[in-house]
Amino acid sequence: MSTITINDVRDAVVGALVDSFPTIKVSDEEIKQGLGPRRFYVKLLDADQQALVGNRYRREHSFDVHYFGPNNAELNDVAEQLYDVLELMPTPGGDLRGIRMRHETVDEVLHFFFIVQFRIARQPSSGPMMQTLIEEVDLIG
Repeated sequence: MSTITINDVRDAVVGALVDSFPTIKVSDEEIKQGLGPRRFYVKLLDADQQALVGNRYRREHSFDVHYFGPNNAELNDVAEQLYDVLELMPTPGGDLRGIRMRHETVDEVLHFFFIVQFRIARQPSSGPMMQTLIEEVDLIG
């Protein structure tokens, strides 16, 4: 297990979209105005970390990928493809898997929700684990 950062996860999602949809623009920064059709916007909704045993942790990153398409038929086609595209995404620290995927269309925008769950291990601290223990034994005899 290696350490994968939040930016590594985001870059993996963006990279999977760019590789699979090379003619469609992908943004992971907030879009203010003037957004035309055929564009992705990747939004990290939240991130969660739970302690496991020792120096191991489980992380979950929730995403909402918006797709702005010209019509409902294309929104449905893209949604169908995203189930495959976001299932397995490579990073320098190892492959990430998208889970709990679902989608919906709201105001002519596709919202594709999924979670990336993985484990990390932190390096143990280099300091001493405990102080010196002095044990005294009284022998009767």
